[in-house]
Amino acid sequence: MNSLVVCLATVVAVVTDLRTRTICRGLTIPVFLFGLAWTAVPLTRLLPEVACDRRGMSVLVGILWTWLGPSLLVAVYSIFLFWLGIIDGGDGQFLIAITPWCGGSQMLKILWFFYPAAFGYLFFYLLYQYRFDLKALLEDQVRDFVLLLRCWPVVWANIKNCESQVLVNNIPYSSGRLERPPGMVAIGVAVLLGLFCR
Repeated sequence: MNSLVVCLATVVAVVTDLRTRTICRGLTIPVFLFGLAWTAVPLTRLLPEVACDRRGMSVLVGILWTWLGPSLLVAVYSIFLFWLGIIDGGDGQFLIAITPWCGGSQMLKILWFFYPAAFGYLFFYLLYQYRFDLKALLEDQVRDFVLLLRCWPVVWANIKNCESQVLVNNIPYSSGRLERPPGMVAIGVAVLLGLFCR
C-alpha cells in the first residue's frame, strides 16, 4: 500500500512539474496528512504503556519520534537544499510529504539515489540544451565553477541578507541563460530506485 501511494504521488508530481513547473500543495498536503494518519494507527497499540512516570514519558517520546522524527529530519534537509539553491520549494515539500509513507530508512535510500539521478539528469538536460555540443557544455561548466569560487563574497552577502538559494542568487552563471530543468524528474527516479532497489 505504502509503495503504491508513493508511486502514484510521484507520477502525479513529475507530470505536474513537467507541465506547469509547480508541485501543488493540493497534492503534497493530503499525501503528508494521510501518511501521518496511516502511520499513527499501528503506534496506537503502544499508548496504554504511556503513563505519568519516567518510563511512560520515555515511551511517549519514542512514539512521537518514530511517528514524526523522519519527517522533521527530511524537512530540515529539504530546507537546507532549498536554501542552497539545489532544489525548489515544491520538490522539498514533496520529499516531506512522502516521508511518512516511506519511513526513515527508505528516505535515506531515496536521498542516496537523488544525487546520482540529479547529476545524470542535469547532464543530459544540459547536453540537450547545448545541442549535444559537449565541448561548449564543459567549457561553460568549468567557467561557472571558477565563477562560483570567485563569488564567495556574493554567497556570504546572500547569507547575510537572509536570501534563499544562496549559491544561485546574484551570480551570473554562463549556463544561467538556460531555464532550470524540472527537478521532480530526478526526484522521481530517486524515489523509484529507493523503493524498488534492494
